[in-house]
Amino acid sequence: MKIEDLLRDEALRRHGFPVTADKIFLAHAGVSPLPRCVAEAMQEYLSAAARGDQEACFPRGRMLETRELAAELLGCTPQEIALVGPTALGLSLVAGGLDFPAGSNVVCYGDDYPANVYPWRAIRWRHPQVEVRSLAAQRLGEVTVESVAAAADGRTRRWRSFRPRATRSPGRRRAWD
Repeated sequence: MKIEDLLRDEALRRHGFPVTADKIFLAHAGVSPLPRCVAEAMQEYLSAAARGDQEACFPRGRMLETRELAAELLGCTPQEIALVGPTALGLSLVAGGLDFPAGSNVVCYGDDYPANVYPWRAIRWRHPQVEVRSLAAQRLGEVTVESVAAAADGRTRRWRSFRPRATRSPGRRRAWD
């Protein structure tokens, strides 16, 4: 099943998201009801893990297949994809692995989900000479190109990912393309 299929076929969308049987489903970038395919994959894994080694029962090619699908979605190679647990862990690994020259700065959206902000604020502990700036959003969850441009300058080394369309603040879409 492809995203294009879901966008074009309401019946397929409803089948793929069982929550829609009795609720209006307004997903956002946080925790939400699982799609059917995710629940089925988890059930398959849990069943196999209950009968054998929980680490060895993961299908052999599934990890590579997952990396290939993610790479296709993101426009990179499978070798550039790392599969980690929570988003906060991935952000911590990235933020902790970057080197920042003295006098540089990092821009982040301070009102994002706290676990997504802490890794960027923690940069100051490793690099006290680095300034961590928070965006000044006009309204909660509203990150605009203008607010990013106002916070960034020639010394900005990284912008915490502003490309996703959804924030952790329900009801807001990011205006970044």
